[in-house]
Amino acid sequence: MRIGIMGLGRIGAFHAETLAGLEAVDSLVVTDPVAAAAASAAERFGATAVDSPDAVLAAGVDGVVIAAATDAHPELILAAVKAGIPVFCEKPVARGVEESLDVLRAVENGGVEVHIGYN
Repeated sequence: MRIGIMGLGRIGAFHAETLAGLEAVDSLVVTDPVAAAAASAAERFGATAVDSPDAVLAAGVDGVVIAAATDAHPELILAAVKAGIPVFCEKPVARGVEESLDVLRAVENGGVEVHIGYN
């Protein structure tokens, strides 16, 4: 599998390390608003760093991990679903209940799996 990771802070880097160690994962495509974070993850995990979430979605990934800032979650979830790419997004879905429900309604019939990382 080719997996995209959007957001490479503490939890994003944790996911990158975990995924890079899985036999089923052939490659990672990573991005972060801080280019140095993406470059560091690329070097550390043998990933390909790209300059935007759109570039991750266009890179032929089989799924994405969203570990970006909370404010970006709704937009990134919806973009991945629109592209037909399964999503694992760290919690929360959004800043508030209404926005979370908007995301739920938008992805209910999206045709791809969307999972939220609640413990």
